[in-house]
Amino acid sequence: MNHKKYEYIMDKKEISEFCTKSFLEQLKNDRKSWAVMLLVVLFLLVLYPGAAAFLLTALILLYLIIFLSIHSNMKKALSGKQWTVWIEDGRLKAFRDADYSEISCESMELVRITRRLLMLGYMLPDKRSAWIILPLRVFAHDQEREAFLEQLRNTLEEEEKEAESKGMQEQGCLDFAYMVNEERWVHFQMEADDMINGGTFGKTLSFSINAALLLVFLAAAVLWVNFSMGRFRLIVIGYSVSITIILLLRSRYRSPQKKLKKQAGSLAVKNWECGLRRTSLDEKGIVVCLPRGKNFYRWESMEWLVETENAFYLFHKNKRGFAVIAKESFKDLKQVEEMHRLCGQKGLKKVSMKKRRHIPDWIFVLALVAVFALCMVSVVISAYRDAAKETERLSDAFEYAVEQETEDGEKEMAENIAKVPDVRRQLEGWGEVLESTGLHVSEEAVESVWTAMTEYDLLEAVESDPYTWLLMYMAAPAYDEERTAREGSKELFWFDFEGMDLTTDYNYILDGMLELSKGSSLDEIKDIQVNTDHVDWEEGSGSIEVSLTYQDEIYRFDMDVEYDWIDSKVLGIFNSLLEPEGSEKLFYATWDGGQGAIVFFCTKEWKEQFEAKTGLELMCY
Repeated sequence: MNHKKYEYIMDKKEISEFCTKSFLEQLKNDRKSWAVMLLVVLFLLVLYPGAAAFLLTALILLYLIIFLSIHSNMKKALSGKQWTVWIEDGRLKAFRDADYSEISCESMELVRITRRLLMLGYMLPDKRSAWIILPLRVFAHDQEREAFLEQLRNTLEEEEKEAESKGMQEQGCLDFAYMVNEERWVHFQMEADDMINGGTFGKTLSFSINAALLLVFLAAAVLWVNFSMGRFRLIVIGYSVSITIILLLRSRYRSPQKKLKKQAGSLAVKNWECGLRRTSLDEKGIVVCLPRGKNFYRWESMEWLVETENAFYLFHKNKRGFAVIAKESFKDLKQVEEMHRLCGQKGLKKVSMKKRRHIPDWIFVLALVAVFALCMVSVVISAYRDAAKETERLSDAFEYAVEQETEDGEKEMAENIAKVPDVRRQLEGWGEVLESTGLHVSEEAVESVWTAMTEYDLLEAVESDPYTWLLMYMAAPAYDEERTAREGSKELFWFDFEGMDLTTDYNYILDGMLELSKGSSLDEIKDIQVNTDHVDWEEGSGSIEVSLTYQDEIYRFDMDVEYDWIDSKVLGIFNSLLEPEGSEKLFYATWDGGQGAIVFFCTKEWKEQFEAKTGLELMCY
């Protein structure tokens, strides 16, 4: 079996890459916290969207700060450190300077290959990942790396037995052995948690991070109130402060027993923590042998010794890592004294345990429900008051608007009544101008426009574009339910570009234009067909083919489709037949001021005369 040892010092880029990847892995493992934060953001989004945006931004900035802090600490911890990693006796072994650890190969459940690193890890009971890192550059080629991973996966049972035998023979200055089951592991963790969070070693970083997260929540709400709403809202401040205080107290005084019991049932605890535990103390440091691994702590990294009723705890300077020795594993009082002497000689401080107070979780739940209920009641009351004020304001504004409109309406009516005789004479004069071009202006058309001007208050609209209104009423045909023209002007034709039914609209328009051109060569046109096979009705796109027979030849024209709008190219279909023949008359059209067209069949000379007298422009398509 190959036991090649890989020795290296990680460079800056490798350290940065490890910090980033391990941080992302931890975020992925901490789904529950993300779910809680998401619920809080969604709750605020419903009540106060601005506060939710502030909170989300603040959380992103906070996690960025945490990442930079972790990056800085890891850089200090890993920079310049000599690593030695190898596989032997079925275990992955690693030296980092003088710190030593070894883990059963079968326990390395996490394998991540990044751009520069091979990361080998395993899950701790608290869902954190522990990693051993190898730069990819230590492998001569990909085949060597794959061989290393294959050796990691295929651990021989005989080698593990040999390793266990060797481990039993490793004797230190003081050796202790005892059994740990799930219940005892929970007990040890509970006592350690009391020491860390009860103030045995002073203030802890974890509480500071929780406090920072919650203070961000409070700051987001307060900032949003001041900058977004432009006024002081006690409900937001009160809700934010209350939630912050409750969650801070919960993070400080909540008992971890339920969480630890749940962890105790996991495979990580059963495989790693439960079973025979051996701890050895010698002049170099502390060796802790777990069922699937071994850790070595130098005395320089340890700082505190704490005694409880059933065990001794030796704590790391980081206030997190610790080695525990059950009192039952001591042979006699002399061995206890020897341990105290060795710990004192190595500079460990003996401190008394301070327990923290625990508050039942249901009290925090009840407090949160009470705050939420009060907040909802306050929101309803505030909304009711705001609605009442807004209703009163709108009522006053409406009354003022009605009074003003009444006054303005009376003035406008008086002005319009005074203008009526003059406007009627103007309308008749516009009709006379149109008749001077040769068009017949019926009395019905004049009366229709006059009705629109007087009854529908369209005086200004008609005055601004009088000829268009008269022409539109003159051109609009009467037609039956199938949109077939029964009656209409023989001089001009009007249609709306927004169609009713594209399968028949083009027939309707072309038939109307043919009515204007009777007596011309267009009388030979027959068999007008509309093909809609290439129309995508759902998307409102495609094309419509219009075909007709003229002088025994078939002509086809493609009309673009844009939902229910008629293609203006329809106005040029007949002109394309007349122009090659040199016809004096062609089809011209002018805009009706809305979304329709007024069509004429006339000579170029008549068109120019019409434009000069009316000011309207006739376009030839």
